[in-house]
Amino acid sequence: MKKIIKGAVVGGIVMLLLGVLIQLLPWGFSDVKPFPDKQLLSEAILSQTEGGMYYTDEGTYTFVAVSSSAWNSIPRKLLFDLFTQFILAGIISFVLSLTAALKNRTRVSLITCMSLAASVGVYIPDWNWWGFSLQYTLGASLNLVFVWTFAAVVLTRFVLKNDKVEENIA
Repeated sequence: MKKIIKGAVVGGIVMLLLGVLIQLLPWGFSDVKPFPDKQLLSEAILSQTEGGMYYTDEGTYTFVAVSSSAWNSIPRKLLFDLFTQFILAGIISFVLSLTAALKNRTRVSLITCMSLAASVGVYIPDWNWWGFSLQYTLGASLNLVFVWTFAAVVLTRFVLKNDKVEENIA
């Protein structure tokens, strides 16, 4: 249990830092653009809505999450994201602990498969139902797979390693 908790903390920090850095790469998120007249659009949205999620399918297919400016606190978002990454890294650590008798390559491959399943389950429906761009969908999926896989490599090498694994075990 101590190794899983340690994996959650170490993996969560690795996942948060890598997730922040990977946002700077040119794929995926560079496709998301601000509205040309943000003030006009914000006033129009706020005049017709309260906080929540809204959509329209008349003329354009638009999906909008409306929240107060207090929600946009960067420190609050980073802290919540760190908590989320701790949970994800804890789940990954638990799965890796269940596979301790396997070679690290196999263990990391399992986490990579889990990340692919998560990407397909999260980003493909957004592309299909809400018209998220293909560049964003593929970029976000690639980011998720890379971050989870890198975290699994770090965890199997340094935190949840098993030095007694024989090389002939698949």
